[in-house]
Amino acid sequence: MPYEEVQTPGGTKKFAVEEGMRFLLDKETILGSGSLKTQIEWLRSTKVFPDDVIVCAYPKCGTHWVYEIAHMLLNDTTELSRKPKEATMLEFRTREEISVLSRPRILNTHFLPSALPTEIPEKRPRIVLVLRNPKDVAVSAFFHFSKEMGAKGIPCPPMDVFKNSFLTDYAPICNYFKYIKAFLKYLNDHPEVPTLTVFYEHLKKDPMAEVARIATFLGTDGCKVSHEEVMAACGFENMQKAEHVIRESHKDIVMYRKGQVGDWKNYFTVKESEIYDAVIARELENTDIRFLYE
Repeated sequence: MPYEEVQTPGGTKKFAVEEGMRFLLDKETILGSGSLKTQIEWLRSTKVFPDDVIVCAYPKCGTHWVYEIAHMLLNDTTELSRKPKEATMLEFRTREEISVLSRPRILNTHFLPSALPTEIPEKRPRIVLVLRNPKDVAVSAFFHFSKEMGAKGIPCPPMDVFKNSFLTDYAPICNYFKYIKAFLKYLNDHPEVPTLTVFYEHLKKDPMAEVARIATFLGTDGCKVSHEEVMAACGFENMQKAEHVIRESHKDIVMYRKGQVGDWKNYFTVKESEIYDAVIARELENTDIRFLYE
């Protein structure tokens, strides 16, 4: 399996590299197969169904929030899911574990589209692509991965170093702009696949309108649970409390920290913000992606 050795503050670390994605190789790997190459092979050959919903999002972009909204709408309930979202994350499960999930399945993944099941264009499951502004993603990712790495005894780079590396191929899993552009190309190449793009900031700014969009896309407009009830049940504090209960034995994993739009202002210098602005403008120049930052 291809790998790269990278010098980190904690010493030289070995990363598995496959399809432009990187995972730290250690004995506590959380990939379903323990091998990045094998996991991608499994995932590509995983069967999908037309009634599947696949939430695709880069880490810290709101995967779990959108997952819960979809869960409530599809199940006509205001009860939060009582299992960690990793239970339905394609990169963390085996094909067998995915195959026994009850339908309609809500699956989610942080992987690039090149690793998705090859049946998707044929079976046409619904894809929800979740995007968030890069500055808030970088800050949220720093706090998430620094605690997770610290629990494993792996020092995380200081925030200023992390923010710089976030703009390179050594960002968590892969470069965020590469992720966005890869999905835009995939969806453009497969217009037959029903897709909805949800922006984290829009969901925060006008939750009712966004939940209505999601409900229409999922075909759940006729469910008994109102959109107001869904948004109340999916409030940040409710999800945070539920997550503490679910992860009682895995407190090194933090899914909900602040959930704010514009928290990056507390951690970016003016110069760092300008550097990000220039990279964002360059990388997304030929796309329709426009982020909100406050």
